[in-house]
Amino acid sequence: MYDKIQTDTNPTPPQVRAAYPLREASQMLGGISLATIYRLAAKGKINITKIGGRSFLSAAEIARLAA
Repeated sequence: MYDKIQTDTNPTPPQVRAAYPLREASQMLGGISLATIYRLAAKGKINITKIGGRSFLSAAEIARLAA
């Protein structure tokens, strides 16, 4: 009736990207608010990249902030 469930003994690691949407980046930075991200950008402390109508934070910028 039910097939045997296979457990993956070698899970795929999370995908590393060059840039992350701000909401995802905020979680990676400990759950800081989007308002804080925009405030830091307005003060020139971080660089937000705009692609089309979306805003992203580069992986390098996230690593710099996390350090």
